[in-house]
Amino acid sequence: MRTRGVGVVVVAVVALVAASCAFIIPTPGPPGAVLDGIDLSRPRIVMRPGDVATVVSRLDREPYRSLYTQSFNNGRSADGVALDDHSIAAERIKSRAAKELAFQYAVGYTVVGGAVVPFPDAASRQAVGDRARQLLLSMYTQSRLEVPPPLGGTDRDINTSEELLQWATAYDTLVGAGYLLGANDQPIRTSLAVLAGALYRDFKTPSLASNYTTVLPNNHRSKSAAALGVAGIVLAEYRPVPATDPNGYYDPAAWLEFGIDQVDLVENWLYGTGDGGYGEGPYYQRYGAQNLLPFLRAWDRLTDGRSVTIGGTTIPSLYRHPSYQATQRWMLDMTLPDGSMAPVDDGNPGRTYYFGVLAQDSPEAGAFAWRWANAVTPYDTEGSISLAADAIVAYDDTAVTPAPPSGSPTAFYTEAGNAIFRSDWGPDAVHSVVLGEHGAAAELGRDREGLGRVASAAHEHPDSGSFMLYAFGERLLLDPGYLTFPTRGLVNKATDHNIVLVDGKGPEDPFVPSIQWASDPAGSPNVDGQATISDTFDTSFLDGARVTARYGASTARAADVSRRFLFADDRYLVVDDTLDGAGAGAPIGEFKGTITVISDHPKQPKAEIPVTAMIRGDID
Repeated sequence: MRTRGVGVVVVAVVALVAASCAFIIPTPGPPGAVLDGIDLSRPRIVMRPGDVATVVSRLDREPYRSLYTQSFNNGRSADGVALDDHSIAAERIKSRAAKELAFQYAVGYTVVGGAVVPFPDAASRQAVGDRARQLLLSMYTQSRLEVPPPLGGTDRDINTSEELLQWATAYDTLVGAGYLLGANDQPIRTSLAVLAGALYRDFKTPSLASNYTTVLPNNHRSKSAAALGVAGIVLAEYRPVPATDPNGYYDPAAWLEFGIDQVDLVENWLYGTGDGGYGEGPYYQRYGAQNLLPFLRAWDRLTDGRSVTIGGTTIPSLYRHPSYQATQRWMLDMTLPDGSMAPVDDGNPGRTYYFGVLAQDSPEAGAFAWRWANAVTPYDTEGSISLAADAIVAYDDTAVTPAPPSGSPTAFYTEAGNAIFRSDWGPDAVHSVVLGEHGAAAELGRDREGLGRVASAAHEHPDSGSFMLYAFGERLLLDPGYLTFPTRGLVNKATDHNIVLVDGKGPEDPFVPSIQWASDPAGSPNVDGQATISDTFDTSFLDGARVTARYGASTARAADVSRRFLFADDRYLVVDDTLDGAGAGAPIGEFKGTITVISDHPKQPKAEIPVTAMIRGDID
């Protein structure tokens, strides 16, 4: 009964798409300008022609064996999901399964009793391809921004982006592996074009989606742009009839140009700091990377890393570009001793990053590989989008020697607003992450013209000078700014962080002021608590940094807050706070003293750290 009912629904969906948008993909044509002269042999996204032999040669060893098993399990995860179930959770499972099944069909291997083995016969392989085709035909083709909950909502573009990327990748991989879709090819391509066009038009004409796409130009925009870029590559040969698409919503070349342009805008300008940081924090860089890495890697391989010019702006291919590599190194430095990402701003604890999908010719490739393997979740590829197939193809264990990063484990990112004190790269390291964010690091970045026209600090916490401390495999001092997404409203205020409070208050939440900034983009955002890291030093015995900010209950009561951090002998963290209140006059009290640190350091067994505590009027 279910099969018969689903069949009716699938036919109805395909018929509706064909009737309303039959014009979208009439016949192949030349690729768009940015793809001119590029070899578009399929597959184009996860793999390129000739990659299968390399993949097969890896499947008899770790981590590839386990990653392929993950791919296999993801491919079977949709077995109990009805094809006509288009809820967000169900569509995520189906699109992820389609991507993985297409990869398994292309590679020609399955999993039996925990062992990765070739398909026993052609019929078994064909059945996997048939299942991927069946899932592709069930594709939900509406932008979730334009439908009410529970199917959609004002911020559900992220779900549409994930679905689009995986559906498009599944189609590309399946066709690239030689699977014959026959009469199903046109309906599937049409569905992909309808879905991509619906998402694209919400960004080009925001009023169709209640103007939501103008409010959050963060991971929402970069994930959607990356998915549209993938769709543009996959459907590069196809064009709508111009007369029937006057707004250009259904043009794959436009999707690709949008993807390239907007990913660069978010990563390098709005939320990217000059030294590699990302304003939304490590967690949302990871979340965005589920879309970004497949797109950036595919684009880089197609173009061999060349830059392109879009609308008069020359935009680099980011995958191997120094700016993006700096962000990946920042992601590494922001890991905790157990390998998970530091939970700063809106960051769920315990999550690990996709280091195995990064460029293998990076100078940091060995360190990335080491961190990928040495983490609380080793060889992580899981998320709303599975990157198991991507990692199997991308990671080359014959070319990379995993090893902890060389040089000092302490790192300073003054533009990103992070001072990272670390004794070593082991799981028992003494480790502290200090925050002092401003500008793009506080989600207050400017566009390529230096204007704050698209600013939003949706995931920024008012936490100037907050810090966390880990040692001996334990979390000794928690900055409790984030626990889980559902509980974020309970712990994301200034009073929830271990910072200095002025009159019982800390910096104002920057979200509303950041939105108001768009009305005066040439000016400065009216946000207090912007912090600066300065006076950094890193020696064999003593490291240090200073965080300064200004905030308070009102302008009249605002105080200059200075917090100095000293990390002695890779064991001791000393924090020294100084407050200077506006109009407070001369100091009414002062304490001076010295902290003496005795250690077994062969060159400096004793250190004396001067400490000054100053009390001024009107400061409680």
